[in-house]
Order: sequence, then structure tokens, then C-alpha cells
Amino acid sequence: MEDTCIKKLYEINNPDFETVDADQFTHLLTRIHCLYRTSDRYTSNWWINIAKTTFLINSTTGDRLELLGVKNIPYFPARHFLKNYGDTVNFTLVFPPVPKNWASFHCVEIIKSNNCLSIHNINRNDSGVYFKKIQ
Repeated sequence: MEDTCIKKLYEINNPDFETVDADQFTHLLTRIHCLYRTSDRYTSNWWINIAKTTFLINSTTGDRLELLGVKNIPYFPARHFLKNYGDTVNFTLVFPPVPKNWASFHCVEIIKSNNCLSIHNINRNDSGVYFKKIQ
């Protein structure tokens, strides 16, 4: 079911996309599944979002892969509000496949704010699926 959702997301963002077998399709993407839990620094009215300009960057060469789409998180400036300390949100970031010659990479979001997403030193794997906790 998740692959179907990601496929539909990709089709929406890429209207010329041709339908392919789901098993073939999963190899065309990198998915970073994120779990965000509100910090005890915030008592209420905290929110999350993601910039469309978020990218993966090769740790060695500086080569980039641009964000293709998201699941369960709005794009900046829209906001998803969290009500209480300890609330969690699961969301997925979708990118093109990470090249085989990338040993590791970073996921970087740039917004005119100090509270940007940054996940460092993600070791590349052959599945293209990653799970990260964000605080």
C-alpha cells in the first residue's frame, strides 16, 4: 500500500509519469521515513513543515538530489500543528535514487529559519529506504 501511495505522489508531481510495475517502481526512489516527536522545550502550538527545496547531498562530492515529493507533511509555508509535548508525526520524504557511488549523504532543508531539518551521515543502502527519528 505504501508503494502505491508513493507512486501516486510521484505521478501527481510528475504528470508525464508512465505506469510501471510496483516492484520496478520502488527502485526508482529513495524514501526517508521520519518520526518527529515534539520536544519538551515546546508546551503547545508547535508545528512542522518541509521546504520544497530540501535535498540530499553527497558527503564527499557535494552532488545533490532534489526532493520529489512528501507524504504526511505540508510544504512550507503551510503548517501541521502538534498539540502537546510528546505528540508524534510520521512523514516520508521522496527523492530520486541515491547513486551507488555515494557511500553516505546528508538530508538538508533550507528555509529562512533556524529550525530546519538536517539529517547527517546517512549511510547508503541498496533498498533506498531509510528510517530516521527527528527531534
